[in-house]
Amino acid sequence: MSTDGKHEVTLRLLGRSLPVVVAPDEEAALTQAVQIIEHKIAGYRKSFAMNDEAYLLLMCCLEFATDNVNLRQENEQHMHNWQGKLGHLNQLVDDALLRLPHTVAA
Repeated sequence: MSTDGKHEVTLRLLGRSLPVVVAPDEEAALTQAVQIIEHKIAGYRKSFAMNDEAYLLLMCCLEFATDNVNLRQENEQHMHNWQGKLGHLNQLVDDALLRLPHTVAA
């Protein structure tokens, strides 16, 4: 193990070994990602009745990239909505504070 806590793991994807240096908290996510990719490839292999690994990987990349773009757009929309709600709440608090009686400290 290195001094920064990272270590090497070997992932298997499409029958190939992929040595990767990861932090301990990243290993489970990488393992799960490999399982997702393998599952997607199996689905594409069945749907398209082909074994061209490059084509199947490209289809996975396209799907993952599209999902990423869609999630980013959704996140931006959610952020915009929350900013509007927080702005409204801030205005309500400001309005309530302005209605409080003002007292002068002696």
